[in-house]
Amino acid sequence: MLQSQLEGTGEPHRRRTGRFNDAARDYNSAIKRVPAVFFAAAFGFKDKALFPGRARNGAPAPPAVQFDFGGKPAPAKP
Repeated sequence: MLQSQLEGTGEPHRRRTGRFNDAARDYNSAIKRVPAVFFAAAFGFKDKALFPGRARNGAPAPPAVQFDFGGKPAPAKP
């Protein structure tokens, strides 16, 4: 049950990240079109960075999680 809950937490994050990246791409292309490019340059508007889809090289590895309650391991689900 814990595993399915943990897997379910990633999907909303992926959706929000995707929406942010879509908005950032729209913004980045909008500030490069005429006439917005003149205002963007004058007022210092810069490109927005996108969230990476995967961990970058050199990112720390996630911590290992092991549940050991001193009993027998639960049988693996098929």
